Amino acid sequence: MKLLTTGLVAATALALSCGTPSQTTTTSNTSTGTDANSGTRSSTSTNTGTGTNTSTGTTGTNSGTGSNTGTDSSRSTSTSTSSNAAYSVPANLQTSFSTQYPNATNTTWSSYNASTVPIDWELNGWSAMDSTGHLATFTMDNQQYLAWYNADGTWVGSTYSISDYAKLPAAISTMIKNKYTGYNIDKVQREMWKDRMAYEVKLKKDDGKIKLLVDDQGNIIKEKLKD
Repeated sequence: MKLLTTGLVAATALALSCGTPSQTTTTSNTSTGTDANSGTRSSTSTNTGTGTNTSTGTTGTNSGTGSNTGTDSSRSTSTSTSSNAAYSVPANLQTSFSTQYPNATNTTWSSYNASTVPIDWELNGWSAMDSTGHLATFTMDNQQYLAWYNADGTWVGSTYSISDYAKLPAAISTMIKNKYTGYNIDKVQREMWKDRMAYEVKLKKDDGKIKLLVDDQGNIIKEKLKD
């Protein structure tokens, strides 16, 4: 019987050493032996063991480095030289332009295109041009200028837009107020050609439209009803 009890304790100890969380093991061992003094002796031994196994897990950090390479393709072209590399400008025109506008910056050159002209060519009476003519676009005195030249380099005229109508000569504003009552200024271009300078003024009133070419004294050079 002593051997049986020892085996029971060993089995219990083994159960306690297992890694099962919060495990209870109960083992019952009954042995029957003969006692010389009292005859038959019955002995029941119950061993209850409770084992707690605490397992600590380690959280690992997985560090990965990802590389994402993309290409953003957005093009912005700005030409600040006196000629556009894609457009050939005659040497004599380069020289005359530099002499005429020595303070010009951000100059680009292109061929004449009637569809992009912001002025009324007929109203001004400028000489006719075709695609062999040249256009210089440049900045001067915080204004964006356009200047046109014939194929031989002869200057035809220049212009820039006026968006602040309060800067118009007072004589022009007064003339419009008195002669064109109810009309509003829609657009103004200041134009230079040969030895002249004038303002091309577009007026609008409901469906009525009028174009004027006036000097800085408010004198009307030409008037044209717009179709």
